[in-house]
Amino acid sequence: MPHPKNPNVIDGLASIRAARRAGETGHGRKLKTRPSQTRLPDADTPPEGSERTIASRIGSTAVPPRHDLLCYECGYAFVVRGRIQKPICPKCHCSLAMDDLCIRGEWAGDVKTIGSVEITTDGRITEGSIVARDLVLEGDARGGRLRVGRRLELGARARYSPRQTTFRDMRIRPGARITLRHKVSCRNLDIEGRLKASVTCEGMVRIKAGGVLEGALHAPHLEVEEGGGLRATIKVQPHDPP
Repeated sequence: MPHPKNPNVIDGLASIRAARRAGETGHGRKLKTRPSQTRLPDADTPPEGSERTIASRIGSTAVPPRHDLLCYECGYAFVVRGRIQKPICPKCHCSLAMDDLCIRGEWAGDVKTIGSVEITTDGRITEGSIVARDLVLEGDARGGRLRVGRRLELGARARYSPRQTTFRDMRIRPGARITLRHKVSCRNLDIEGRLKASVTCEGMVRIKAGGVLEGALHAPHLEVEEGGGLRATIKVQPHDPP
């Protein structure tokens, strides 16, 4: 209520009554307020869509493994993602064996698998054929035919017949000292031991620490790690763009 002597001055009791009347509606009911429905994020919780939440989602997502397979019956190449249980060629519908085998001592026979085969240092193939996705050769396989769908790995005592061996990639294992008198043609080459040969590659040549290449090299891409050696005639020429 204005002061009786000064209408521009409001006393304390009048201000309290005015505040009470301001909290009431015209019908004498108090106004009801609703709590805010927007919840503020916690201090340790990043807001949705931020870089931290995107990174956490990416880190927790498991990418299924990729398997590049080659049917040993019709030669069709296909890809399988995730766990392989009962592989079947999508072209010829052949059920494929996927066993990993290890051959020791003298051996003769035929093997077909989309798994890996290892021939140990005392292993010797006298006759027959081996068809596998990967082949680790530590012994003597000159008496058999080798058809490797992906990578051939050569150990210290590896011996094979170049006329009876096909592969896509080659790896020289650590500690191996390999001399190949025939020309080597492959897709990719990884050298972790010593290789003396004339090599032509379609993809990447990697000479890793402790690896040495002697002879001749023709490839579109070459990578030499620190500690790797190269004593060869080199021609590095990338493929022409289409």
